Order: sequence, then C-alpha cells, then structure tokens
Amino acid sequence: MRYILIPIFIFFASVNIIAQTTNNQEATAQAQQPTYVLKDIVVDGVKKYTPAQILRFTGLSKGEIVDIPGQKISNAIKKLWETDSFSEVEVYVEDTDGKNVVLKFYLQDLLELGEVKFTGKGISKSKNEKLAKDNNLKPGTKITNNLISTIKNKVPQEYVKKGFADAKITIQDKVNANDPNLVDWTIQVDKGKRVKIAKIEFDGNEMISDAKLRKKGFKDTKQKRFGIKGIIKPSKFLKDKYEEDKI
Repeated sequence: MRYILIPIFIFFASVNIIAQTTNNQEATAQAQQPTYVLKDIVVDGVKKYTPAQILRFTGLSKGEIVDIPGQKISNAIKKLWETDSFSEVEVYVEDTDGKNVVLKFYLQDLLELGEVKFTGKGISKSKNEKLAKDNNLKPGTKITNNLISTIKNKVPQEYVKKGFADAKITIQDKVNANDPNLVDWTIQVDKGKRVKIAKIEFDGNEMISDAKLRKKGFKDTKQKRFGIKGIIKPSKFLKDKYEEDKI
C-alpha cells in the first residue's frame, strides 16, 4: 500500500487561481488533474463512525468520478468540518489500481465536556449552576473553537455590564476521572476591579454649566455622588451606556 498526502491547502487556493484564468486555462488545468473512479474509502482515527457513515457525511459515492486534487474532494473535506464532529481532517490516497482509487480519511473526534465548574470571588454553588446553564455547558457538549470563543466573550460580558470592565476568564481542562473520552473544565472568573467614574469634565464648554451638561447629557453615566442620588444612579462605568449617552 502507498500513502500519498493530498495537499488540502491547494483545494482552497485553487478557487482564487481558477477565478483569474481564462476559459482555455481552466480547461488546461482540469485536463492536467488525474481523474479516478472512487472505488472505496477507509477511515482511521475515529471510532464512533463507520466508513459508510463518513462517506455519507462527505457527499461522495462509490463509483463516482473524482479529480485529485479537485473540487469534489475539497467539498468533502468542507462537509466533514461543517458537521462539528472532528478536530482534525486529513485525506490521503490509500491505493490506486489503474483508474480506481481508494481514499483514506484520517479523522480525530472532537473532545466532549464532562464536568464544568466556575470558580472565582463571589461565585456560589447556585451562581456556578446558573453560569453553566446560561452558557449551555452540559456533559457531552462538543468542545469546538466556536464554543471556547463564545464562552470567553459571553461570560466576562456579564461582569462588564456590572462595571467590571477588565473581567476575564481562564479555562483549565483535564481528563475526566471516570471517562477518558470526556474533558472536565474549571473556568476561573477574574472580575478585576470595578471601574467607577470619579468626575466628568468638559473641555471648551462656555455657554452651559458642566453640572447642567452632566445632568442633561449623561442620563446613565454619572460621576461619583453622595447621598440617595449616588445609590439610585451609581458611578460605575458601563461602556455601552456611556456610548449611548454620547450620541
């Protein structure tokens, strides 16, 4: 058996290249691509899916004419990524026999969540459960790059809205003690210091007093005040409210 790595990057780059060629150049490029009949596929790496299931995911069919490299293989790889089931997708030529070809798909399953725990100042058991529920972090959830990105943006925003402008999180992972196929997350929440507004000043203002401008122009952004007013409208800095007040 011989293994030939199909250079995946060519599939994506070729779209732009072909778009800039003439019809004659396109015909020449296509003629130079080896054409085969897809005899079969083999699958390596994953354990959850059979070759027949992977074949359905790709949209390819046995007996189909394919160019190597070519758009059909590129589309097959794209479809596998779009399932959000794999962390790694590679395609090789497993074997050729005349015009017949066997493709090998090397795939790695996405990891799945086990236990999730939020830690940090002020995070009680009920708060931990609420954060996990609000962010749909339940056992079995597939760990995608999109999930990680969403969590890193969404969780801190809850604290930013309360005046903690520098809030951030750190995700620590480890293999689940009972199931090696699951990954436990410990999400450390660092609220940082609450940002408060000491004073609002205006530059170039001569016609209206600063006090009147602060009262009329900044309805939800207030500088530090004492008494009942400071309780009703605290001086915490909320960026979205500040941007609205500036309009």
